[in-house]
Amino acid sequence: MLMSKNRLLFPALLTVLVMLLSTVSPVFAANPPNPGDVVINEYVANATTEWVELYNTTGSDLDISGFYIDDIASGGGAPKVIPASTIISAGGYYVMTFSSFLNNGGDDVRFIDPTQTVVHDSTSYTSSTADYSWYRSPDGGSWSPSESSSPTQGSANPGGGPSINPGDVVINEYVANSATEWVELYNTTGSALDISGYYIDDIAGGGGAPQAIPASTTIPAGGFYTLDLSNYL
Repeated sequence: MLMSKNRLLFPALLTVLVMLLSTVSPVFAANPPNPGDVVINEYVANATTEWVELYNTTGSDLDISGFYIDDIASGGGAPKVIPASTIISAGGYYVMTFSSFLNNGGDDVRFIDPTQTVVHDSTSYTSSTADYSWYRSPDGGSWSPSESSSPTQGSANPGGGPSINPGDVVINEYVANSATEWVELYNTTGSALDISGYYIDDIAGGGGAPQAIPASTTIPAGGFYTLDLSNYL
């Protein structure tokens, strides 16, 4: 008798379960990026806590769940998987931190798809300064020729303002024979300009090493910037 009741109850329970499942809406993942949509934007390779920042160059939120951040192909450390449900908002950032993953003396940094066969973006470096970052200027733009002493983890990189054309910033004054030499630049335009990563140099192909202008250096509209030097000119 008990077995007979169970046989009657099972189809009824199965029917209820099917009805409940049919009321649940399917969940679709957000759009995954195409190559070039999400790029490596900044990274610190020489620090107690290393990190890589990704930047969403598009106007849409993108799902990067299951993608990887890796170093040199077919070597180095194991690729680092990006957790499930990781979304980069339009024009936003994602930062992954790790320890002892990137080599201080040079390495590759790669952003690869979940199959680990498609490289969405990559860059490389041959040296790294402790706690400095390599970065694009502006976000998603060209890589800066020099490192930044003021990393901008999870926020805009230097160089996000108007582009600088030849003649916008000029050498305005300099002292070449002094205990403290200096060169003054003048912004001829009506907009503030970011000159981070530019250089002041002497003779081409010789003389001293070019002197880098520090990160986050902005000349106001019609304003000045002075770089102090010693035994350079």
